[in-house]
Amino acid sequence: MTAAVAIHSRLARSEANGPGLRSVVWVQGCSLGCDGCFNPLTHDRATPVPVVSAAELADWVVSNGVEGLTISGGEPFEQPVGVLEMGRLVREAGLGVVILTGFTWSEVTQMIPPAELARSADAVITGRYQRDRHIGLGLRGSSNKKVRLIGDRYSPEQFADTPVAEVTISADGTVVVTGVDVPVLGGVE
Repeated sequence: MTAAVAIHSRLARSEANGPGLRSVVWVQGCSLGCDGCFNPLTHDRATPVPVVSAAELADWVVSNGVEGLTISGGEPFEQPVGVLEMGRLVREAGLGVVILTGFTWSEVTQMIPPAELARSADAVITGRYQRDRHIGLGLRGSSNKKVRLIGDRYSPEQFADTPVAEVTISADGTVVVTGVDVPVLGGVE
């Protein structure tokens, strides 16, 4: 039986959430409570959301014809079993994985053995968002956040070239505003 992930939402194709064309999964639940977080709707664990198997999410990503997956939130590492399994399955399919976390690198590596992390992610963006250090560049919301490359799939330049925001309008008229430099609109829908 595969692990599962409580998800807030997902987006099949995005250019503002990491290098290249990517799928994005926003997880539900975050206890960090960073002041000024641009996605506060993803924090409450009691909010009813879909719980989807890691395998189903990985299959969905692969079917989207993208370069990779970005996992954001909420706080991905508060659901480590499902998030790491989803990342591992996506990587085994030949796609790249980027995880955005509010935890520091030291906190991440205390929670997750580096070898396990290397099987599940190509890059991890670490550090709590700090409103007074807002920059909204390179997939980093604030200047204290660090891009931690795992392996050689991505380069620092690819993150620097990531668009800071995008607006997606689906066929049913749903509007999604995403990226690291968007106004606080209540997060992704």
